[in-house]
Amino acid sequence: MEDDYVVNTWTEIQINRDIIGDFPRGTARLESIIDRINSGMVTKQLEVTTELITPISARVFSTYRNWPDEVARKGASLASSLADTYGIGIVAVPKPNIIGEGLKPILSANQIGLIITQNNPLLNKGITDLNVIGNNPLAIGAPGTPPFLFDGSLSAHDVRHSAVGLKEIADQYGILPPGIVQDANGEASQDLNILYKILEGDRSCGSFPPLGGTKGLWLAMGMEFIAGALTGGFFGNAPGKPWGEGAIIFAFDSKLFNSAPMIKQIQDYLKQFKTYPGYHSFEISNQVRSRGWIEYPKSQLDSIIRVSNRSGIHMNFQSLR
Repeated sequence: MEDDYVVNTWTEIQINRDIIGDFPRGTARLESIIDRINSGMVTKQLEVTTELITPISARVFSTYRNWPDEVARKGASLASSLADTYGIGIVAVPKPNIIGEGLKPILSANQIGLIITQNNPLLNKGITDLNVIGNNPLAIGAPGTPPFLFDGSLSAHDVRHSAVGLKEIADQYGILPPGIVQDANGEASQDLNILYKILEGDRSCGSFPPLGGTKGLWLAMGMEFIAGALTGGFFGNAPGKPWGEGAIIFAFDSKLFNSAPMIKQIQDYLKQFKTYPGYHSFEISNQVRSRGWIEYPKSQLDSIIRVSNRSGIHMNFQSLR
């Protein structure tokens, strides 16, 4: 693979990060990728292994664990192919950075898609003493006009709730917005030290509050357990040390739900939702791709050009403005 693969892969990530206003993260990610490539820590080539476990299930992973979003896209494409033949496809992959993005190959095939994940226990103790819940429990997509895509990851809804966005707010203002963290007693707090501890993997001082209250907490825990069991089963015998995090991608052929009255009822129901998590980024990313360029603040564009010149990678700046 040539360097343009790196740039194209990063640009896809950049679109999804930048449409929610997180420009610094995208630029820093490019610098990090280039530095790791130049030091030999990361290969430019995406080496993917696909293993068919049963006629409808498989696992997809990269030997060097590079480009998890690309691996997820390939896993989603495989799940879609299996669903096209058998009505359902199930593929286990290492957890991608952006879970909603992984459903787009399935949506493009006019299929219904679902991703459930097993993550690092980032969020909370909730109402238990166990750190069992991750931060990206679910994404689901269904074909339609426009397609429906619900992305349960925190950063897909509001950049303020991404780890990077929260840390930037804490560093800049010295206090967190209300409702972001709770202390060790479960009381609401704006103490930025709780956030810093969480980002270090220490939840002794507090945690993020449970999403959706008790019902949301147990739903997310159930998703984690299911994803953990399935990814553990798929990757348990994989060569080398398996990833601790994983995702399961489900693709369902729409013919399985081919009841015209039911489809209309569901479509009418989904049309009522205009601000669900993932909707904003999904619509804007489509607009970006249709017009073929991204509008950047001048400071960020200058930074991208500087990184490109330093690395020797020549980007197509016609797509960046």
